[in-house]
Amino acid sequence: MSYFIIEACKILKPEADVAIEGTLISDINWFNLPKSEQPSDAEIQTQIDKLTKEFNDSEYSRNRGAAYPNYAEQLDEIYHNGLESWKAKIKTIKDKYPK
Repeated sequence: MSYFIIEACKILKPEADVAIEGTLISDINWFNLPKSEQPSDAEIQTQIDKLTKEFNDSEYSRNRGAAYPNYAEQLDEIYHNGLESWKAKIKTIKDKYPK
């Protein structure tokens, strides 16, 4: 959660130096941004919600990335067994982790 808080702050106020000492929005420390220019808790929470949704929506991509063989192994598969064999192996992974 702290990661998303910091990222939300960077998106909302990229010029600001910010740190967090806990896991709540109220734990944010703004170092070079006057109180009057700091985003509200609601604005930060809205941005956190967007980041969380993007992260959750891309879970399939992270899972696929971890499941794919490295490039050398994939090229070796194509060289030794042909493109159709490689496609079949990749399709198995894509089917296991659909969009």
